[in-house]
Amino acid sequence: MLELVDRCFPYATEEMMGWWLCYQRPLMHVARLDGRVAGFVHVQARPESDTLWINILAVTEEFRHRGIARQLLAHCERLAAEWGLGRLGLQCHEDNASALRLYALQGHAQVGEDFHADAGGRYIVHDKALPASAIAAAVRTPAADPRWRCIAHRLIYRAWTRRRARTTR
Repeated sequence: MLELVDRCFPYATEEMMGWWLCYQRPLMHVARLDGRVAGFVHVQARPESDTLWINILAVTEEFRHRGIARQLLAHCERLAAEWGLGRLGLQCHEDNASALRLYALQGHAQVGEDFHADAGGRYIVHDKALPASAIAAAVRTPAADPRWRCIAHRLIYRAWTRRRARTTR
């Protein structure tokens, strides 16, 4: 998985990678095929805009064109419904034609553009409204809420680092 994350963050520092892998791990959802990591998606709840934002969706090259990205998008739709969010949002680099085609086929509308000089240029912003029936049918539980998962993971990580620091003295 580290190789895939490293490919998706080519401009990231080691400190930034540590932050993503330690503190953002509860928001990363991994797809496995034949016991190997086939891809992952990193999501972020944005309740102020009623959106589940997809920060990164990546599939390893050997597993492309097998429906992994579609399954990850479907998983994101289920997560949004569970968390009570009515929309999916994401950005895609303008040169990524296969991803742009996939998002269009899955019902994501292009709603704007964004420019990131440090990340390599122009991105197309996509949005998809989820059916109200899916959101009403989903049950929101504290365990599914991303904020609780992040808090729990941070507490475990801090306890582990303190214990590790005591044993190395």
